[in-house]
Amino acid sequence: MGQLIFGVMFKKMNQSTILEVKMKHTFTLEYWQDDGWYVGKIKEIPGVFSQGETIEELEENIEDAYKLIMEDEIQIYHLPSQTKDILVIDSHTL
Repeated sequence: MGQLIFGVMFKKMNQSTILEVKMKHTFTLEYWQDDGWYVGKIKEIPGVFSQGETIEELEENIEDAYKLIMEDEIQIYHLPSQTKDILVIDSHTL
């Protein structure tokens, strides 16, 4: 496992104003080898997976995957939301 540190910059258009947000985060890269490829995920953020022929390429690709997910999050930003607990019944439960 290794530590990833990278910055992200977003530009969001709001009428004629450009908002730039710069962030630096440290994440844990969990990785393994599969058929000669380095495959990995960011442990702290579910769904951020990638691969590379070298560990360096994996780190570059995982950073790109993170940035794409974060860009999607910025685009769907909305007003503060509320939460509610719901009951989900598992069809396998007797």
